[in-house]
Amino acid sequence: MEGPGLVESVAPRGRTQWIVLAVAVVFLAVAAGYAIRAFAEPDPDELSAVDRGFLIDMVDHHEQAVEMAIIAQERASNPFVRGFATEVIIQQRWELGVMETGLGRSGYERSFDPDRPAMGWMGMAEVPSSQMPGMATDEELEELRTASPDEANVLFLELMTAHHQAGVHMAEYEAEHGSNPYVRQFASDIAGNQASEIGEYRRLLEQLEDPSS
Repeated sequence: MEGPGLVESVAPRGRTQWIVLAVAVVFLAVAAGYAIRAFAEPDPDELSAVDRGFLIDMVDHHEQAVEMAIIAQERASNPFVRGFATEVIIQQRWELGVMETGLGRSGYERSFDPDRPAMGWMGMAEVPSSQMPGMATDEELEELRTASPDEANVLFLELMTAHHQAGVHMAEYEAEHGSNPYVRQFASDIAGNQASEIGEYRRLLEQLEDPSS
C-alpha cells in the first residue's frame, strides 16, 4: 500500500480501495502457494510443545485482531485506516486457516475457553488467553465500538500497534525455539509482516496527530 502522506489529500476513496484490493489479490496468490507448501504435506512433522502453544495462542490473538479490524472498517473515517483494517482481515483470516489446519492435521484442536492457560510455551507465567500480551481489554474494545469516526482512527492504530508488538514477540520466539520447520517459517513471516505494519501504523499516527508533518 502507498504510504500515507500528501497522497491521502488527493486520492479519492475509490482509488484507495483499488490499491487495497490489488494488494489483497497479490497476497492471496502468494498465500495459496505457501499453504500448499507448508501444511498440505502428506506427513507433516510432529508439533513440539512450543509449536503447538504458539499456534493455539496465536489463533486467539489473531481472532481479536480481526474483530478490531472489522470494527475499524465500520467506524474509522480515514481511508488509510480502513485500508489497514482490510489488510488485517484478509491476511489474518488466511493465517487463522493455516494455523487451524496445522493443528488439526497434527491431531490437536484449538480451545474456545477465554480463561484457558496461555503463554507457558514461551517460558512465561501462564495467564488466561484473554489476557495475553497485546490483547485489548473488554473496555478498550467497547471504546473502539463507540468511538467517533476520527477517534476510531487513532484508537484502532494504537490498539493494533500494541497487539502486533506482542504478536511479533510470540512469532519470533517460535521462529527461534520451535521444532516444526513449517511452523517456524510461518512464524518468521508473521513477525516480519507485523513489524512492517507497526512502522506504517506509527507513521500514520504521527500524521493524524500532527497533520502538518
